[in-house]
Amino acid sequence: MVPSVLRGQESERQRTKDSHSTGVSQTTSGSQAVSTQYPRALRYLEEFIKWIDPTGTASWNAAAYGLSMDVRGERTEVRLGRELMDDFEVALERYQSTSYFETIRNRVRFPILIALGEKGLIPDFKVSAELLNERGEWLKSFGADVSFPPDVYGIFDHGLELLWRVTRIELNSRALAEDG
Repeated sequence: MVPSVLRGQESERQRTKDSHSTGVSQTTSGSQAVSTQYPRALRYLEEFIKWIDPTGTASWNAAAYGLSMDVRGERTEVRLGRELMDDFEVALERYQSTSYFETIRNRVRFPILIALGEKGLIPDFKVSAELLNERGEWLKSFGADVSFPPDVYGIFDHGLELLWRVTRIELNSRALAEDG
């Protein structure tokens, strides 16, 4: 079952209390410290990690806008970025039960799932089911930084070269057939 905070409903036990001078609050459930800049977003992320692994923990690196997760005894780091966290905090506060909220929620959840999946930490997680159940909307203009290991770029270049050659041969043979 998905925890209530994952459905966008804040439960009483997750309410936070401010600590004296650190700018950080501690959840009353006794888990990791939560930044006061993104209380809803970080509470959501903490519950999401607990949903994945009940013994898992999450901590926030405010300077790097990164989430550190300890899942199944292994630490994993994901950088979420200031803009995404700003949007997610507002979406949790004002836009729950909307396509916008679901879209932002997916943009937060999927990098976490990918990072954990790459390390083999969520072997029983059904990614295809998660994608099929996605309720957000595809953004028409969305920029993303994509990077691959250097050897993958060589594979792409080789594949594009082969595709170009095959396409050229096919077009030339069609032109000859039409002329002949």
